[in-house]
Amino acid sequence: MSEPLILNDTQENSKLKNHERKFEQRKTTYLMIIIAVMPIAAILISLTIGRYSISLPQFFSVISSKIFGHSVTQSNTIETVLFNVRAPRILSALMVGAALSVSGATYQGLFRNPMVSPDILGASAGAAFGAAFGILLSFNAVSIQISAFFIWASSCNNNIFNKQHNIKG
Repeated sequence: MSEPLILNDTQENSKLKNHERKFEQRKTTYLMIIIAVMPIAAILISLTIGRYSISLPQFFSVISSKIFGHSVTQSNTIETVLFNVRAPRILSALMVGAALSVSGATYQGLFRNPMVSPDILGASAGAAFGAAFGILLSFNAVSIQISAFFIWASSCNNNIFNKQHNIKG
């Protein structure tokens, strides 16, 4: 009879570490698949659910008719709802989300701090002061936003200049 294989501690540890590494790789792969599928599912749900509900077969028939030029017996209302109401809102939500994530990553990279917030540069206070200033002077809505933007930008630039030149205050 052959004797059982006896592994020493280093062999057992290396096998265990290899197994843990493969498990982590699988877990990361599954997580990436879920992260990729979730926005697609949310977009499909957002395109079909609403005050005027559109079923998935209707949605795909309208999309295929636009892409391949098929004539569809669907009403013109479905196309109007999809392409003039829902699609622009979904695309703008995606762009705003992307812009917010980029700005957050920029703040984190600039300060090398994962817990950074816009309050550090005075962005919140500058924008609030600009909005309050515009409201106080009875500006219209667009002018209030412009005022908030310019005062926010000047306060951030001032804080960055002071930080670069080690000026306190």
